[in-house]
Amino acid sequence: TVTGGDTSGYDCTAGASGTCTINCAVQDWGKNLNAPPIFNCGNAGTCKFMCASQKCFNFAVIHATNSQTVILSSEGKECFKTTQINVGNADTVQLLIPSTAGLKSWKEATLTTTAATGSIDIQCHGESTDDCKTLTVEAQQAQYLHISVGVSSELEESTIRCPESSSISPSCVIDVVNGGYMHVNNIYAQNGSPQDLEVNFVAGSGAISGGGNTVYCGSTYGTTATVPITSGSNCYVTTTTTTTTTTTTKSPTTAAPTTAEPTTPAPTTAAPTTKTPTTATPTTKTPT
Repeated sequence: TVTGGDTSGYDCTAGASGTCTINCAVQDWGKNLNAPPIFNCGNAGTCKFMCASQKCFNFAVIHATNSQTVILSSEGKECFKTTQINVGNADTVQLLIPSTAGLKSWKEATLTTTAATGSIDIQCHGESTDDCKTLTVEAQQAQYLHISVGVSSELEESTIRCPESSSISPSCVIDVVNGGYMHVNNIYAQNGSPQDLEVNFVAGSGAISGGGNTVYCGSTYGTTATVPITSGSNCYVTTTTTTTTTTTTKSPTTAAPTTAEPTTPAPTTAAPTTKTPTTATPTTKTPT
């Protein structure tokens, strides 16, 4: 338990079958430190960060690279604002707001992953317009990312990088429900929608698309589209990979095999006019 004072952070000593729980209930603790506190989950199988007071984990750096389950729970205003969260081998990563007291919980926070990261679930339900404002999610190497925006909360001015090499399709899902608001975000989904990305504005729940949400797709993210992505628009891809250029068998009339007549792209030893077996001789022209 964080008890206050100017500390450099905490290291967990639990083993792979153990749970490390770090409670922070000191108001403005992280905000008032001289340097960002660093938390290491070590080899704990489960690593939990429970924040009950505002700005307690502000500016903290969390390393949870060896834990299988990583949970951050925010019940205080701006609990994890500007926090750097590094997850690695986790099968499950959860950023939760269990009560409406968690206003602006993930504002300016950054989440990074590795190739061993499994599923990530981020809740933006704190009834604040800034719950998930300027949030950065680097989930390129993860298998699955889910973001839920609701209860008058906002996902705004954030950068979301969806999984790139996942076996799950779609691997990046954003649900906007119950008065949730999505506005001016940059979303990177390499294979576009619906293969990699699915954005749902749930009918009848007051979900709002505020516009300005840009999706970048393609191998170099050079193609853009706006949310919602509809059939026929950029970044809407219905097939997996196929290039439709078939120039391997179609060539100009003069681009024939070495011994073939220029007017018909026939096999190398075939005659141009009668399509006879290899030993056949053209009517007016014989091989050299």
